[in-house]
Amino acid sequence: MKVLSVRPPWAWLIFHGKDVENRDWKRDFAGPLLIHASKTVEKRDFEDYQRAFDGRMETFGPHHLGAIIGMVYVEKITMKVSSKWHNRGCWGWYLSRQVEFENPHFVRGALGLWQFEEWCNSEISEALKTMTSET
Repeated sequence: MKVLSVRPPWAWLIFHGKDVENRDWKRDFAGPLLIHASKTVEKRDFEDYQRAFDGRMETFGPHHLGAIIGMVYVEKITMKVSSKWHNRGCWGWYLSRQVEFENPHFVRGALGLWQFEEWCNSEISEALKTMTSET
């Protein structure tokens, strides 16, 4: 299954209102995608996050770092902006059907869109059934 690593706090926010992930590269891809919260934490990401939310920080713990935290459905990848989360000049990965896992799966991430096969449990199976039944 395909996985995308996303830096905190943006990975968490995908499951709490953010419907677009911005990238400077495009892939021909649509369908279910696992979201990996990377271990890399950038101070500027948290500063941008605080500005976006008027200084309020939502709670999320270190258990979200370095783990697959959920699954989304990539509807389309486009430069056409139709969400407040889509940065102009970036490829917007438009996401829907977000399912945040109760039990994050800790695994080393990778750059780009990467393949992960070794983990399959009832949580991922249920999320996948939900996603494929809605198409």
